[in-house]
Amino acid sequence: MSKIAWFKNYLQEVQSTIILNGATPINSNRMVIDDSQLTKHLSEHQSDHNFLLVGVLPDFGSSGTNGDNFKLSASTQFMILEKTSYSEVNYDEFYDIFDRAFEVVELVLQKLLNDHLSGGCGYLRFLNPQSIQVVPVWNKSSCNGWNITFSFDTPL
Repeated sequence: MSKIAWFKNYLQEVQSTIILNGATPINSNRMVIDDSQLTKHLSEHQSDHNFLLVGVLPDFGSSGTNGDNFKLSASTQFMILEKTSYSEVNYDEFYDIFDRAFEVVELVLQKLLNDHLSGGCGYLRFLNPQSIQVVPVWNKSSCNGWNITFSFDTPL
């Protein structure tokens, strides 16, 4: 399976396997390439489909010192976002969005780490746990939540 097909399938796997309070909190997922594609998709996203999982197509750098140990190093992002109507939320409710979304983020992080530790056949067995960062996303096309960045190596 190609790296891109794997990534797209992995987004679907994350959506379908994350369970919070007996239900799947992620209602849709989308792979995007850049910010303009993300903005277009977020503007079409409806609040009744929250939470949205967005996966940014990985960038591929390289690692290794010679042809024998050459690997591609993929850097990517997952975003857990909720569409927000600002006229309907007050100050406390606004920060509740981030609190709710962070519960989902923790479950996604646990899945990433479990898939890394299991050493299965997926690319996440090469996850670099030190690369993981979680950063808030505010008012991106009326969506709020969290951005998880991470990297992993992939063989050719």
